[in-house]
Amino acid sequence: MQLTPITKEMPETQRPALAVNDQVTVVLNSGEQLKLQVTATDKDALSGRLDASGEIHRVPWSEMRQVEHRVSEPIKTTLLAVTIYVVLGVALANSVARGVAKSLGL
Repeated sequence: MQLTPITKEMPETQRPALAVNDQVTVVLNSGEQLKLQVTATDKDALSGRLDASGEIHRVPWSEMRQVEHRVSEPIKTTLLAVTIYVVLGVALANSVARGVAKSLGL
């Protein structure tokens, strides 16, 4: 997760690099939080679909205090999934082996 403070003077090049479908939480200057799925960004605003209602909301950068951007890391996610499958596979094989041994009276 990346937390990026937004300031009114912040140049466009320092804003978070967001892509369509990214999940973000925007904290407005008022303190209100919006959970959005990014639909577009431009030099003036971030647009996204609100989690709660699904409606598209356009938020000017000047009204934001901070953006929390959830960044997925494909390599870590893949390694985690493989590790889980290996552990489950070993546990299942062990269980089957015990069952076979028991049924053979070993």
